[in-house]
Amino acid sequence: NKRNNSGIGAGYDLTTVQIAPSQPAQLVTASVGTYPTTATWGKSLAVTTQISNQSYGAAPATRAQVVLTPAGQIQGTGYDVTIGSINVPAIAPWQTVNVEKSIALPEIPPVLLQGATEFTLTILPDADFVTNPVSPHVAIGGVGIDQAIVNIKLPAGVEAPPDLAIGVHEAQREPGAAAHD
Repeated sequence: NKRNNSGIGAGYDLTTVQIAPSQPAQLVTASVGTYPTTATWGKSLAVTTQISNQSYGAAPATRAQVVLTPAGQIQGTGYDVTIGSINVPAIAPWQTVNVEKSIALPEIPPVLLQGATEFTLTILPDADFVTNPVSPHVAIGGVGIDQAIVNIKLPAGVEAPPDLAIGVHEAQREPGAAAHD
């Protein structure tokens, strides 16, 4: 009977479906601290931070990226060096977790950080891009919220490596001397 194939009604060939989209999570850094505030290259730097989920969606486990930028440079503009990451557990909506990690600093500063002793340490809360696929992540709160100032010095007896950056040097000519091209 072909009349039974359609037009029978709800429960037979029609049904109402309600699709509720899942709520996204929004991870933000609420505070950051370092110990010691004056560290030494080749030693450890303890980093403690609070990560908050400021949304109605649950956040899966991810990592927070720990970034150093020389003081005076803006984070996210090419002077950043990632020195480690901190595991962040899953966070329920509107909850905050405290996480910490001791990060081993390299023996000498990476090239982008050479010559500087004062740095801005930034915590970027979703290094795995599981809650925020937009790249790059940048600090939004500033010093005291998602950034901290830290001083890192060279170990005793170690000299800074020479600056081997390419430069331009123009030879000076004596007045009246002919230029040779």
